[in-house]
Order: sequence, then structure tokens, then C-alpha cells
Amino acid sequence: MKPGRVPCLVPFCRRTASREKFPDSEIICGKCWRLISRATKARRRRVQKLWNRVDARAQRELEVHGGVHVLTMRRWDRCQALNNAIWERCKKEAIEKAAGIG
Repeated sequence: MKPGRVPCLVPFCRRTASREKFPDSEIICGKCWRLISRATKARRRRVQKLWNRVDARAQRELEVHGGVHVLTMRRWDRCQALNNAIWERCKKEAIEKAAGIG
């Protein structure tokens, strides 16, 4: 693999992506992403939208008030945990489908 590239998470998938475009260390390439069920992808989109809203609210509170309200932080933590859980589900589903298990 070339330096500056991030490999797809699915074993034996040889696709990569630019580290500049995806600074996170984990990606699922487009080919493997299509293996994930529509329901799981829709759930991920909903969770991502929710997390973006809560994150934007926390940023606004930080800029305006100089701190973030406790309830907003709790909401942010819950959304972050939910976002991580759905990402783990996406990874699991992509790997299983690529292996022919699911």
C-alpha cells in the first residue's frame, strides 16, 4: 500500500482512500458500503444528522456563553456513543456480507 492511503476495513478488499480526504483511520470503500443493508445505512444517516445538530448546538453554546451546558454535554456524549455503535454495526455487516456470511 502506498503511503498516505487508508485501507478499506473489509479483509481482502484492496481498495484504499486518501488520508487527506479521510483523516479518520477507518473507512469502508464504496464497493463494500453497497453491501450494507438499506436499513442500517438509513439508521446511520439519522444518527449522523442528530449528532451534527447536537454538536452544532454545543459549539454555539461554547462561542456565546464560553461554556457548554451540562445537558448538552450529556446529549453530545449519548449521540457520540450511538454514532460509534452504528459505525461498528456497519463495519460488522460489511465484513460479514463480503465474507458471504450474512
